[in-house]
Amino acid sequence: MSIPGEQGAPVVAEGEYWVSQENTKRWLDEGTLSLVSPLDSQNRTEVELSEEQEAWLEWMLKNQIERVRLQVSAAP
Repeated sequence: MSIPGEQGAPVVAEGEYWVSQENTKRWLDEGTLSLVSPLDSQNRTEVELSEEQEAWLEWMLKNQIERVRLQVSAAP
């Protein structure tokens, strides 16, 4: 995801995330993405994309999706 208000990313509501088409293309091309620790933004690690992640990113790119909303459901 992009940091809201930086590098052209809009400020989005809580539970929403912005993933630029540029980042989506780069992650697919590289086959990896960078994870940043929420406790220490200086520490990052590269993670290889799973088949499911690749499929999701391809779908986002094909459908020009940049804004994602996550909803958390209560357990039954």
